[in-house]
Amino acid sequence: MKTVTLNIEDQDFVDLGLEPKAKQIDYEDLVQKIKAKLAKEGMLKSLELAKKAGLSDLTIDEINAEIDAVRNAKSNS
Repeated sequence: MKTVTLNIEDQDFVDLGLEPKAKQIDYEDLVQKIKAKLAKEGMLKSLELAKKAGLSDLTIDEINAEIDAVRNAKSNS
């Protein structure tokens, strides 16, 4: 097994939800924390874009209709 040392800004450490006094973290735990942070950021950005585009009020049926329309357009191309 190899050991890797990383320097992480204090705020990034907090943003990842890491224990403030932790001196080490398992690689897989760090990967999961980073993936969760990226997923959350992506979701928040998607919500922001949906609101700007006026899509945030769509019902599930309207969303499914949009998806079907795109799929049909692709299959007819």
